[in-house]
Amino acid sequence: PSDVQAFFKNKMSLPWTRFVNEVYSWMGLSTDSLMTLWQLPPNSEKKTGNQRLLPPIQMIEEYHNHQLSPGGGRLDHLTEAFVAHLNTRISWQSHDFETSRPYVIEASSKSATIDVLGWTSELFFNIMTKLYYGEFLLKSHPDMYHSFVQWEKSFWKLMYKVPRFMSKDLYTSRTHLVDIFTDYFRTPRSQRADANHFVSSAENELRNSGLADGEVARGAGDIIKCVLANLQKLEYMCFTTTQIDNSMNANLHKASFWMLAYIIHNPALRDAIYEETKPAMATDIPNEKYISENCPHLESTFYEILRLQTSSSVVRYTAAPTVIGGKVLRTGRNVIAPYRQLHYNEKIWGSDVAKFDPDCFLRDKSLSSSPGFRPFGGGVNICPGRLLAKRVVSTAVTILLHRFKIEGDETRGAKSCPRADYKTPTVGLQAPLASDLLYLKVTPLRRGKRYIQLAREPKDGP
Repeated sequence: PSDVQAFFKNKMSLPWTRFVNEVYSWMGLSTDSLMTLWQLPPNSEKKTGNQRLLPPIQMIEEYHNHQLSPGGGRLDHLTEAFVAHLNTRISWQSHDFETSRPYVIEASSKSATIDVLGWTSELFFNIMTKLYYGEFLLKSHPDMYHSFVQWEKSFWKLMYKVPRFMSKDLYTSRTHLVDIFTDYFRTPRSQRADANHFVSSAENELRNSGLADGEVARGAGDIIKCVLANLQKLEYMCFTTTQIDNSMNANLHKASFWMLAYIIHNPALRDAIYEETKPAMATDIPNEKYISENCPHLESTFYEILRLQTSSSVVRYTAAPTVIGGKVLRTGRNVIAPYRQLHYNEKIWGSDVAKFDPDCFLRDKSLSSSPGFRPFGGGVNICPGRLLAKRVVSTAVTILLHRFKIEGDETRGAKSCPRADYKTPTVGLQAPLASDLLYLKVTPLRRGKRYIQLAREPKDGP
């Protein structure tokens, strides 16, 4: 833990900007465009209010932090809107459990069997896209989700520099997403006026830089490829941190998947969570604040999921000789510190580090702020979406547990708690093995009724 802390503290000798620039280059951003993004605006162009005199690339980072940080009301407004969507979507009255949905395996008028990973993926993608970009984007490009899924599964190839001839899925999906966002940002703002504060502010910053206007007009500019088109999966990776934002979009649905997988396969845990979340579900609209502040078993489970399944890293460039852990790091090297090693450190977590322990963060609440727990990174580049992620994932799980009778379908997928796919590289939370997907039969309940059942008593998770 102390070595990783040193990474965050040595800002001058271990800057994160070099890696950011490398990512931009991988994505195709030209050197001239990159230089423009790092240039300070003239003093005469500094705007009023709380805006600081920073390069566009850093100003957009500030806009994102402002959107997702407590205070000012924007995070609360975004969370409230997110919960409203969850409340509508996780309902038998919605169309989410009909056979027309790709994740619905079979359905009748009384129940449906769903692929949980597919369901959470589509659910969070749809909601997040609408809340960030407004209704226009998905209405004009309803096929966008399929390209996003392909991009999500293959993005690791970009980070690992897999040759292009072996990465057709990556580049095909990227090209399609570029085309979609190019069309979106060429569309008059009057038709997409419901985009949120961050997207609008980021677009303003890019256009005001003198770079985006011409490139948007051409429809194939580097800034569209590397900034606008990749906000969806990277969730602003290049601006905010040297790792993928662990909490947004792709990782939201994985966190929800693992939460449900472990809860369903641990009867005592699911009972405890059900009971402690009852007050939050007493009305038609879930009480998200109660869920976030008064449900310790749910919170501990969320953190334990992140401990077990986070596979991201912190990356820094050695601009000067730097001593870490008694070793001198030479100048001119990229240095990687995987968080997984922290999260499986037996000195911090005990000898059974690979075993799911739902009470881990209950027994010692200080662990969630421990230097040995870094699911959201740290330092100035800590993931700004960490608060939103915890709130909406916890609420989604709570709604499902209270509104549906849930039965594990062991004729498909995993026979016990799913195992993570550690062979396929990832830049956030691990996905489950393809052979270990979780399938649930969900049956709507009348209010006041409750029933959660497995085909047989579960085994401990991995």
